[in-house]
Amino acid sequence: MLNEGLLNHSNAYSRMIFTKRTKKNETIPNPSKWKIVRNENYLKFFTIGTYNLNRFPKTKQAAELFLKFLFFYSPTVISLQEIVRKSYIRQLISTYNKHNPKCAYNLFISSTSYNNTHQAIITRRNLQNTSFFDLENHYRNPRELKTFRFPIATKFCVSGYSFSIVNVHFPYDRKKNRRDIINYLFTIIQDFYHNISETYYLIIAGDFNQTFRDLPTQIKNDYYTAETPDFYNSYDSILIMKDRIFNGIKDDVKIIPVENPTSVFATRSEHIKKISDHFPKLVRITG
Repeated sequence: MLNEGLLNHSNAYSRMIFTKRTKKNETIPNPSKWKIVRNENYLKFFTIGTYNLNRFPKTKQAAELFLKFLFFYSPTVISLQEIVRKSYIRQLISTYNKHNPKCAYNLFISSTSYNNTHQAIITRRNLQNTSFFDLENHYRNPRELKTFRFPIATKFCVSGYSFSIVNVHFPYDRKKNRRDIINYLFTIIQDFYHNISETYYLIIAGDFNQTFRDLPTQIKNDYYTAETPDFYNSYDSILIMKDRIFNGIKDDVKIIPVENPTSVFATRSEHIKKISDHFPKLVRITG
């Protein structure tokens, strides 16, 4: 069962001093002043997400809205893209952890940036046997493909199942050699998967900069996505390797996309203006 009894939640919130930063848009919010809104039902599920935060933090409200998203959904694992300030996201996750210690997160950030932005993965601290990987440290960048973002990854165990989540941020569609880059990135993801162990369920969560239907045919043949209209037409996707999910646990689990996850804390127009023109994607995996 993937209902994760290990993911306990705390209603107790410690108070913190309101901390001001000198850089624009980098004030750390103070959740102790909020009436925290959360959905306790999500604590019963194993929830995976991806969220492109669009050069975070681009506005003063971005951090507050992102924290409210974490408090409400408390995803088990989430891939993040376009982090500009590594020190700021570290402080923000630290703030979340102090206010919600029984649902605290680990944070892993890519070692190098592309276009001055980083990728990150946050995972619940109470997951078992958690490790993080920066694939740039294990694979070379072919000169003919020029510069691109290497994936980062995590692996862990929960409720007797082993998972590996890979965070990708693919180049935009006007970039030269884009298809060659995508094919190369999927090749190294497959190689990484075979090296860590094929007993893991492989999930790729990130910004593909194209819809699932426009990905190369071989990739669509190899991976499953939650095919609601919202998911299917989005550039942000969560792909699950078919040979594992279908042949391994397809009879034991359900994969349920979360509809419109930002509606609980911002309207669509507010979200685009204050935090990102990308919307988070979440799926619940439950048995």
